[in-house]
Amino acid sequence: MNTTMRTAIGLGLASLALMSGCVVAVGNKGYTKLDADSNRVVSRSQFEQVVEANKSIHLGMSRETVLATYPADLLTKFETGHHDGRELEVWQALAMTRNGDRSFQRWLYFVDGSLVEMSRQEVDYRNQPETLQRWLNN
Repeated sequence: MNTTMRTAIGLGLASLALMSGCVVAVGNKGYTKLDADSNRVVSRSQFEQVVEANKSIHLGMSRETVLATYPADLLTKFETGHHDGRELEVWQALAMTRNGDRSFQRWLYFVDGSLVEMSRQEVDYRNQPETLQRWLNN
């Protein structure tokens, strides 16, 4: 099977999954959850800048504004999908100091491009339907 045919089949399957409400994981720059932290090492001053900039983020902000707060290399888009006709995106911002003594992690959840949750740990919304419903109702 040639590359064009594989690409067409892959795009068709991804479209079908999105239309059916499935969540499709997409990695930023090829990262996965297993290696997402390997390229997030920053200097101490860069680390402090990230921590300080994070203080300006609040629920209801647009995805573009929130993501622009962090250096692009510290961001990974883990999921995108549709629930009840609304688009859900899950992003992670992660930074670690070079000597490994400090780390910063935020999980960012957007519904229709608006920040509905920011957490230090990943939220297991699939097993917490009340959390997902709260996000969708915002």
